[in-house]
Amino acid sequence: YEELTSADKGRLLYEKKTWQKVVIMAGGITMNLLIAFLLLWGVLGLHGTWRAQPVVGAVVDCVTTQARACTASDPVSPARQAGMQAGERIVEFNGTPIRDYPQLSGLIRANLDGEASLVVERGGVRTTLPTVNTVVTGVADTLDPSRTVAAGWFGVSPVVAKEFGGPAEVLRDLGTMTQQSLVALAQFPVKVWNVAADMVTGQPRDVN
Repeated sequence: YEELTSADKGRLLYEKKTWQKVVIMAGGITMNLLIAFLLLWGVLGLHGTWRAQPVVGAVVDCVTTQARACTASDPVSPARQAGMQAGERIVEFNGTPIRDYPQLSGLIRANLDGEASLVVERGGVRTTLPTVNTVVTGVADTLDPSRTVAAGWFGVSPVVAKEFGGPAEVLRDLGTMTQQSLVALAQFPVKVWNVAADMVTGQPRDVN
């Protein structure tokens, strides 16, 4: 500050207009986002990442609330009722063309216990499966995996394959991670309080 002269008047940060201060202070944040974007692009473009595909890897036989073998009293899963087979690619769900697994998963979850009509690609031939109803079950929330929410369930496990991506995929992944980070930060104080309260009161912890 002792080295400043009258010629520097108006050049100091606190003397700038509000919009100019915002631009200057946003520079560091913007650079962090740019570096993250370039690093993720390098990983996705050169190494690739493993992603679930809208292809059936396995069909679940029954609806259970726990990870165990099916019994005669367990309801048959919607996928098994529809006659779905491993290796089939799901191309439509209730008339909506499927482009990737996250979209398919979102449609199934939002369907709750409604009717589900699927079109699959079986041996290179598009085949419409019998209409069934998805079932409502408790699954992990997409933005907060520690929270269990009610959602539709069909009963298939997807094939996982290595994919290479470009800028569009990087922006999509950054958007998802940003949402998950904001949710985690917002809930962190509450979770710390709940942990402390459970330790004192002896209440059972959430399964997630």
